[in-house]
Amino acid sequence: MYSPSAPYRPTRLVANFLRWWLPVLVWMVLIFSASADTQSYQHSSSLFEPLLRWLFPTMPPTTVAVIHHLFRKTGHLTEYAILALLLWRALRQPVIRARGDGMRPD
Repeated sequence: MYSPSAPYRPTRLVANFLRWWLPVLVWMVLIFSASADTQSYQHSSSLFEPLLRWLFPTMPPTTVAVIHHLFRKTGHLTEYAILALLLWRALRQPVIRARGDGMRPD
């Protein structure tokens, strides 16, 4: 709703979009680009499994594989939890209402 006391400002809309929704979109692109890698299991195993073997040289290979699997699943859980928090933040953004009294909305 337009009122003469609260002029329409496109720069404010852009600033609000950049502040609240751009982080959501960037994180979604990051998740999508990471998910598009078909060899991601081999990439992470080439780094993570040698580190586990160096830290725990007597650990059986099946245990290393289980820990690697749990590490990857925890990573997925974390990335989607961050997405949920960013979405929650964007959806709960303060709504600026056009009011003639110049006061901030409740």
